[in-house]
Order: sequence, then C-alpha cells, then structure tokens
Amino acid sequence: MAFPPLKSRQLQVIILPMALLLALPFLIPSYYVTIMAYALTLALIALGVNFLLAHGEMPSFGHAAFYALSGYTAAIAFSWYGIPAWLSFILGVLVAMAVGFGIAPIFVRRRGIYFAILTLVFGEVIHRVFWYTKAVGGSDGMSLPVWFDRVSGYYIILFLLFIGCLLFYTISNTPFGRALKAIGENELRAAFIGYNISLYKMMAFALSGIFPALAGAFRMGYDGFICPEFASVHISAEAVVVSFLGGIGSILGTIIFSVFITLLLHILASYWLGYAMVIGIMVILVVLFIPGGVIPLLRIRLARKSGGRG
Repeated sequence: MAFPPLKSRQLQVIILPMALLLALPFLIPSYYVTIMAYALTLALIALGVNFLLAHGEMPSFGHAAFYALSGYTAAIAFSWYGIPAWLSFILGVLVAMAVGFGIAPIFVRRRGIYFAILTLVFGEVIHRVFWYTKAVGGSDGMSLPVWFDRVSGYYIILFLLFIGCLLFYTISNTPFGRALKAIGENELRAAFIGYNISLYKMMAFALSGIFPALAGAFRMGYDGFICPEFASVHISAEAVVVSFLGGIGSILGTIIFSVFITLLLHILASYWLGYAMVIGIMVILVVLFIPGGVIPLLRIRLARKSGGRG
C-alpha cells in the first residue's frame, strides 16, 4: 500500500506533537512519564474506535475486548510457554486480529444502535470469560515480570501510536478508505454504485481491532499485570468519549483528548470515588452540544476568522 503524500501543514500537525512527546520524559517527573504512557495507550485504543466511526459510522462500545484479548494472549504465551516477549507481543496482536476477522461478518449485519449493543455485549462477554476463568487468575488477573522500564516503555508506546496514526491516515486516503466513508454517509447510494457493503464493513471492523490489540499487549508488558478490567466497558467508553471530543476522523484530536481524559480522571480519582461518572456526563454533553468534536469546531472557527481578515 503506497503512502499518500503529506502536505506541509499535515506534516506540521504530525511532527510538532510527536517532537514534544519525544522530549517529554526529559521535561517531567518519572511518575508522570508513566501516566503519559497510559494516555498514549488510550489514544491507540481510541484510534480504533475513531477509525470505525470515520469509516462507516459504526459506533463501538466493545473495543476494549481486543485490548484484553491481546494482553491475555501475550501474557499466556510468555508465562505459560516461555515464548520470548517480542514474539508473545506479536502473537497477542495476531490473536486479537483473528477474533476481529472472525466476528466481523456477524456484527456488520447490524447498524447504528444495534451494532453498538452487539459490541457492548461482546466486550462484556470477554470481560466475564476472563473473570470466571481461574486458569488465568480469574478476577485477580495475572502477574508476570515487566518487559521494559518506564521510559523505554513510553518510547515503545509512542512508536506504536505513530504506527497507528500512519495506518489511520494511509487507509483514510486510499480508494478503500474513501469507499468506506461513502458507505457511512449513504449506504444505499454506495450499494447502488456497486460497492460490496458487507465486505467493506467487515474489513473496516477487522482493521479497527489492530489499534487496541497493539495497545493491549503493550500495556500488559509495561505493567507486568493483566486482569479482566482490561475488557471493561469503562475503557471502551473512554475511547468513545475521546473520539467524539477530538472529532471523528481527527488523529490529532484523538491524541490531545486522550491525554486530557487520562490526566483528568487521574486527578479526580484522588478526590472523588465517583470520578468515572465524568465519562458518562461528557458523552451526553458532547453529543448534545459538540457532535462534531472540539478540534474540528476550533478549525472551523479559525478558518472563519482568517477568512474574515482576508
């Protein structure tokens, strides 16, 4: 797949934030390097959710399932069978991707709220399977040696996020990506033109699972721990909130609001037991008042101001 050429402004949007993120471990205490690594992990999961919303308008509340599947597979491969960490990581990602391809034909038959409910149920099923499976620790989860130190892990997740952004951008600017957008905007018209709707949507769903799969195997190795909460609806909901706040199809918005949400919840958790309610409240507010997302709204207003000056 050839990479579409990047314009100078697009290069700035990618390079400047990445340069800041590269320098961050030298600018902040080590504790916050870990928090930032968690934020970038959320950004990678949210890219998967955003990918589905931008390419087919499929709202998923179960993408944390791929996050957990990848993490558990990598943990089992590493701790049970002695497979090297890097190979366990790859195996975890491949298994999560395989599950995505396997369930895609069933899920894409439904649209809108029915699709969202299916993904929600899928995530909860995976959560409960790991919760009740004693072989993998049940509700207590699995502990194993960490794969890398805090700073090295930060740069690894930053690299994985860069790969995720590149994948998102590349697919979006191919004929395949444009066909998916056309299907999301008007499925009947796309079918009339001759697109194989089911095939395109299956591919989109399966590809979207790559992002949380990368995040899951990484997070397990970074913490040296995994538990059923990796598949919880809270993680999926955070990814949905980030996608709507940042704007559907906005890579930069996804990264910015992943950092914002992670820091916000981290601060609130120290003072308020009901901090998770913030996610639900934010979903309602964004859908009601900023359905297009904050970053796209800012871009529109800036464009209007510059146009007015001109």
